Amino acid sequence: MKSRQYKLESDLSIDEFKARLKETTSPEKIFQLVTTYDFSHRPFCGKFDENTFHLKKNTFWRHLKSTTIIGKYSKNGDAGTSVLYSVGLSKPATILFYLLFIIIIIGLNTLFFIKNVRESEIYLMVNGWVLFMFLFGFFFCKISRFIVNQKFKTVFEIDVKPTDRYGYGKDTN
Repeated sequence: MKSRQYKLESDLSIDEFKARLKETTSPEKIFQLVTTYDFSHRPFCGKFDENTFHLKKNTFWRHLKSTTIIGKYSKNGDAGTSVLYSVGLSKPATILFYLLFIIIIIGLNTLFFIKNVRESEIYLMVNGWVLFMFLFGFFFCKISRFIVNQKFKTVFEIDVKPTDRYGYGKDTN
């Protein structure tokens, strides 16, 4: 689950981009007891400086919270801002995802071997279920990355095409 890299242009000037970062990003909470949402009603949390940012979606859903946006922005001519960023799972979340899959597969098969389970149907059923859950999680992470990327593009006016209220493209003629 590599982070996907994007190099896009924003219609916002560099000063407007910085101002938008400031107004849409809250500082990330260090300690999260019950919820990951910080109740600031800002779409992102994280940190940024004069030309870099490290953001996460401000949400109640933990799987979206582990999707990070890391990037750089710079002035692009007179009117726009060039944004180079990547969207993907954080490194600890990626390591945990793969490590948990490997531990479960090895642990269950070791347990079946120790208990002398001879029916191949049980092996197939349990390993198939674990594989299905891994693939479900993998695609769930891809969808999460898409959701966070779309929100980022919308907030910072990056390659956004006008749409009507139903999400279909407007005819601009």
